[in-house]
Amino acid sequence: MVKQILGLAARDRAPRDLPVVPVDLRPELRLLTRGAMRPTPAEVARNPRAASARLRAAVRISGDGGGRMSALWAPIAARGDAVRTAGRPLRAVAQPAVRFGSISFLLVLIGVFGLGMAGLLMLNTTLQSQAFQSRTLNRQAAELAYAQADLENQLDALAAPQEVARRASALGMRPNPFPAFLVLPAGQGWWASPLR
Repeated sequence: MVKQILGLAARDRAPRDLPVVPVDLRPELRLLTRGAMRPTPAEVARNPRAASARLRAAVRISGDGGGRMSALWAPIAARGDAVRTAGRPLRAVAQPAVRFGSISFLLVLIGVFGLGMAGLLMLNTTLQSQAFQSRTLNRQAAELAYAQADLENQLDALAAPQEVARRASALGMRPNPFPAFLVLPAGQGWWASPLR
């Protein structure tokens, strides 16, 4: 990853067919090493953990015409160039102000969570009351079904011929010993005569 970043920063970003590279598209770094430098056998003998170390170095090219800066922005003297001083001295930076973004987000999250819990509680209460009403209505429907079956049984018992004859006899009614018969296709009627 370091290799890729250094390689991209050491190339210009201008198209190949431009005759002059604009200043803002010129390379920002100049590579000091070609590839990665490996530790010498003497260094590995002194420190075995240095065997896997790789060194890559680059010099930052400043935008004011080719002066060189290190990665720490400190000036570097090279081949007769005068050591340049930094443009601005370092100064202490004040601590950043407390941001209330995370607190407000936390409050909104708590509010949404509270509303969700209240909604779930209301939904659960409504479902429980509806389930109670459903059980009550089912019980009433079962009781009404039993009452209907009992009434149908009583009606069947009262509509039986034996019960009708008994009640007629209790009212003082007697059967006719001479019944009348009607023949429908002929339209004639005749009375049964008593046996002699």
